Amino acid sequence: MSQVDWTPHPYLPEPLLYVSGLLPHVTDADLARALEHCIPFRPNIPRGGHEATLSGTIEFRSIVKGK
Repeated sequence: MSQVDWTPHPYLPEPLLYVSGLLPHVTDADLARALEHCIPFRPNIPRGGHEATLSGTIEFRSIVKGK
């Protein structure tokens, strides 16, 4: 993809997606299956507490994969 073909995404200005409301039983492997068309990506969702829902980020290698 050339620079001419690329247009910025109005809601995703960088390859970082913020997620919240994630149930604790959803694993990184579950996210990988759900986002298999967007790999590679790196989830950063702190676990280990007793929160009812989890929040964090998913970092994509490129903005194109994040779209």
